[in-house]
Amino acid sequence: MLWAVPAPAQTPSSATVRLLSIGSYPSASSRSHLAPFEQLLGESRGSIELLDVENVPVYFNGGAYRYRLPESAVAAASYSTGSASVGVLESEYGHFLLWPARPPVLAAALEAFRRPERYRRPLAPRVSERKAALVVAPAAEGGWVHSAELASPLSAAGQWRRTVATAYRLRIGGDLVEAVFLHKTLGGLARLGTLLAEEGARGPALIVSRGSLAARDSAEPLEGRARLEALEGMGLAVSGVGLGELRQWDELTAYRRERPEGIQFVAANLVWAGGRRPKGAEPAPLPASIVREQGGLRVGFLGLTRQSYAKYLAGGRWKGLDVVDPVPAALSQVRALRRDCELVFALSTLDDADNARVASSVRGLDAIIAVDEPVLPVSGDTKSVRVWEPARPAFAPPLLTATEFRGAVTLLKATLGARAEDGTRRLALDVSYRVLDESLADQAGYPSPSLEAFGVSADTQPALVPSARRLWPARLQAGAVVAAVTARDFWTLSASLAADRAEAELGLLPVLPIAVRAGGDVREGMVREWFSWDDALVAFELPGGAVLELVRLAREQAAREERGLADRPGQLSIAAAGATADGRIHGVPIQPDATYRVAASELLLGNVEALSALRDAARLERLGSLREEVVGRLRLASRERWPLERYRAAAEGAPVRETGVWRIHFRDISANVANTRVVRDPGAFAQVPNSRVQGFDQQVVGLTLKTDADYQYRDYRWSNSAALEYGKARLRPPNQPPLVNTPANRVGVQTVATRRQGGVPFPWLARSYGPSLGFEYEGQVENTPGLRRKEIYSALPGVELFDGSVVQSLQLSGSVKRDFSRQAPNTQYGVRQRLVLAAPVRAGARLQGELLTRYFFLTRRDSREDLRLETNLQLKLTVPLYKHLTLAPFADLYAFQLKTSSESGYSFMTGISLGFSRLWKPGYEKF
Repeated sequence: MLWAVPAPAQTPSSATVRLLSIGSYPSASSRSHLAPFEQLLGESRGSIELLDVENVPVYFNGGAYRYRLPESAVAAASYSTGSASVGVLESEYGHFLLWPARPPVLAAALEAFRRPERYRRPLAPRVSERKAALVVAPAAEGGWVHSAELASPLSAAGQWRRTVATAYRLRIGGDLVEAVFLHKTLGGLARLGTLLAEEGARGPALIVSRGSLAARDSAEPLEGRARLEALEGMGLAVSGVGLGELRQWDELTAYRRERPEGIQFVAANLVWAGGRRPKGAEPAPLPASIVREQGGLRVGFLGLTRQSYAKYLAGGRWKGLDVVDPVPAALSQVRALRRDCELVFALSTLDDADNARVASSVRGLDAIIAVDEPVLPVSGDTKSVRVWEPARPAFAPPLLTATEFRGAVTLLKATLGARAEDGTRRLALDVSYRVLDESLADQAGYPSPSLEAFGVSADTQPALVPSARRLWPARLQAGAVVAAVTARDFWTLSASLAADRAEAELGLLPVLPIAVRAGGDVREGMVREWFSWDDALVAFELPGGAVLELVRLAREQAAREERGLADRPGQLSIAAAGATADGRIHGVPIQPDATYRVAASELLLGNVEALSALRDAARLERLGSLREEVVGRLRLASRERWPLERYRAAAEGAPVRETGVWRIHFRDISANVANTRVVRDPGAFAQVPNSRVQGFDQQVVGLTLKTDADYQYRDYRWSNSAALEYGKARLRPPNQPPLVNTPANRVGVQTVATRRQGGVPFPWLARSYGPSLGFEYEGQVENTPGLRRKEIYSALPGVELFDGSVVQSLQLSGSVKRDFSRQAPNTQYGVRQRLVLAAPVRAGARLQGELLTRYFFLTRRDSREDLRLETNLQLKLTVPLYKHLTLAPFADLYAFQLKTSSESGYSFMTGISLGFSRLWKPGYEKF
């Protein structure tokens, strides 16, 4: 039998394909080079005084720079004007100059910039000494205009554009000196358009991307659909799928529907969640791969999306999407691509580990375009890599994993030789980079980034967050030269405001990087820039054990940051607000068995893999845009003129406002009702050995209700408890009068007010103590036959220890008792002790106990009606059955002694009850 084998595609003896890989790199500047100079200022405190620091806008054209320093920020009487030639230090990050010139300080700065260990992450920038002609003159609108003409071989294109300067106002030897960093910028759609046009003029090329092109970024005015259309106009043909596309899924879907011939998105491991395809949808959310022709070769592109991005979809509107393991997804596609194409590339947003797995497991890929390197490349530096394989089979491991740099375009040239007799071909890959630096002019038609994107706030906007120099002056005393609002400061403040908006007890937010640092007060535009992620505010209920775990994690991460340590691998950094450092909410220790209302973000809630404590979140509510809700609360704080102390407290995790909280604890609700009726002739059935036949009529009624209602506000605690215990059995033996037994017949109500005075060093016993004053009522459900109804009122001045991990409350008090149960009411004096404890055992079971002891002093008016001592010990082991329903074996011992003699006795009960136990905070959770 003969099989027809398709002949391989005819190709030239040697062919070349050019790829231009672009990313979403908005206009940005680095602040890395500020660290060495700030360290130098810290080491020179005795001779150099830092007066102020702020960001100001800069306009530049080639080597000409213009910027204005406001008058309000400097001392006009000592400000120098004039012109001079000054020394300038230039690196790939910007220019540094001093006015008036201070050569010794400039020399010290040069030495600091060249030492890699002075940077937060070791760097070795190329720092060169230049000259500049500087003119300083008063500005018509106030302040001083600085005009600098820089002589540099790396001068920018001749076009007026803007950037930012960080200006340090120093006092050196009694003189006012300006130290100014003119930051260089990289990236931006306008420069990308220029670069792609230049490369297009050099020859045909396929423009591709790994993905995340649609991500929102405040530094890039064009967002979502508008950005995709702009990139399509630049020639972008194929793109993978990253986080930006997933979060802008609706816009991406609309774009693909209306522009079917536009950018083609591919994602092999993006699937319908659970295999549930929406009605009328395609088999997959996006094509897994696509084939394009260039230079006479058919080139296949396979999209691979980072699997961890699935967590960002879990809590949002895109629950129908899922991201699966990329290796099986790639294996399922590569065979068909190799059959149809001469070259196959993967457009990958995977992390390093998954890229390595794909490279080692998937044969048939020629290269993986991946690894977004965050370090900005050196301007003007040509980086290139060349790899080749002289005899490459079709199914071989990837020859290269190409590294991309932020702020640069990757140029990949693939040269494929003629096919040898054994089917192999020579393949050479050349990778180089072009940086989107200031040597590229901005292409017309693209809006410029806002001033806030550069860290400059418009003066007309209200200040929403005070400067760090005003909020934390102690940081300057502790060695920090420039106090700045850190990412943790801002997100903790935002968490506190989010909790206030959601009427929640705790706020939790991810600590995302702050793109630009503000030197002074932070205005609204800048605050909006810090919300680089389109996130939603959500509220949900979470068990106390999970809350405790998350609060401890946030505190641990904050402590590591203070020591300069990175987060542990796999952890998402979070900020918590509403809980104190010692684990209290509303002044009460977090109870593992309680339920708490938590405000968080959709992004955080989707991070279940990294934060397993969030798995128990219930009763989810979506409350709108996180950015808008926080900005709205900050505006309100600005209008209310919050004092600095209130901002500082919220940024350190305190709640926006301290409110009292009610906690209602249904400690025990159980009932037992039984009725037995036996009808028979006693004589006729006397010999039948059956207990149901030989039984007699009986009615049993039992009811137990124990509830605590506590109110906590700051250091004040108001505790209320009510207890009802009733048990009655009526028996009717044959030919005998009825027998009635009432072993439980008690009603008790107690109210105690306590003021927290201090802490206790034994947390199992108590975390707080304070003076207390209470009142108590003791009575009965029904009268005991032949006796008066019990009616006793007591005043209880004393001290209470509370909030222990085992002992919940220990009251030690005097007792002034007024007894109306007697024929002639009297008053007795004594001491009283009440202890309530609860401790987990295992598998959700809890041991609960209560010990109540009363001792009364002897008097000459005592009678046989009076008890000298009574003690009631109750122990119960509650075993959860379903939600709050419990099965509880119990033991109840009541011991007593008369006043007028040494006679004593006790009553002991044991049994098993089916009950209900629930700790409820009506202000923060539904019942």
